[in-house]
Amino acid sequence: MPANRSTKASDTEELESAQRDVADAAQEQFIAAVKSQQKVALDAATTWMEQMGKMYPKTPAAVASQVREQVEKSNEIYEQLFEAHREFTNNLLNVLVPVDKD
Repeated sequence: MPANRSTKASDTEELESAQRDVADAAQEQFIAAVKSQQKVALDAATTWMEQMGKMYPKTPAAVASQVREQVEKSNEIYEQLFEAHREFTNNLLNVLVPVDKD
């Protein structure tokens, strides 16, 4: 029986390792897909602006500055939201998966 327990433990470890590998690969593929789509969007915007720039004047510096400021504010909000979500998920994890401190 001890050999059987060892085999089960080994099988469980192999399964957990395989699950981690699959999850890691899925995360990497997801991030790669997001970055690829961002590149496509940026390339399309660049091409569009190159063509539009021939017909319309450039954006005044004051307007461009306001747009950049709004984007920065949005990024700050996203960072705060992400941090709040991280805190929430960690607290929820502590509630759902209590750790035995003995």
